[in-house]
Amino acid sequence: MRAHRLLIVAAVLGCAGGHAVGRTAKPVPRLSSPVPAVSVDSLLASLTVRQQVGQLVIPWLSGSYTALDDSLFQVAARWVDSLEIGGLIVSVGSPLDIATKLNTLQQRSRLPLLVSADLEWGAGMRVVGATAFPHIMAVGATGDPRDAHTIGAAAASSIPASAILLHASATFWLSSYAWR
Repeated sequence: MRAHRLLIVAAVLGCAGGHAVGRTAKPVPRLSSPVPAVSVDSLLASLTVRQQVGQLVIPWLSGSYTALDDSLFQVAARWVDSLEIGGLIVSVGSPLDIATKLNTLQQRSRLPLLVSADLEWGAGMRVVGATAFPHIMAVGATGDPRDAHTIGAAAASSIPASAILLHASATFWLSSYAWR
């Protein structure tokens, strides 16, 4: 139950866009939000057990073009409408196709969807036209940590534009061949 609470807290805080810690400049004033602030405890209390379990379900969604009345998209819409899933794992597609699907599904969802993707070598791994970087083993083979830092910084700057909130990116990888 504690892990579930932490997941809900992370999702709510990630979507809420709270103030960053450690800023020295004054934050930009926000417009009054039409959505009232809700505590995590009251949000969890308002969900049935079935809805709480649904929040743990995060199915795979193709990022390629699908008409909104297509049966594949309708399946995803049913996930949001009836199962009240917690998020989606996005696969390969163009930025416009991915954004259209995600915006439509976010509008249907009662709670914000946690959107994730496998972006081990940058957004170009899943978003057509985005920058793809060398595989992690290739970066490690250079032997220069500055190369990894440069690629990591460039990849991190391109990911927010993709609207993908959870990135399955490798931080390090020990090859079994290195130990032979």
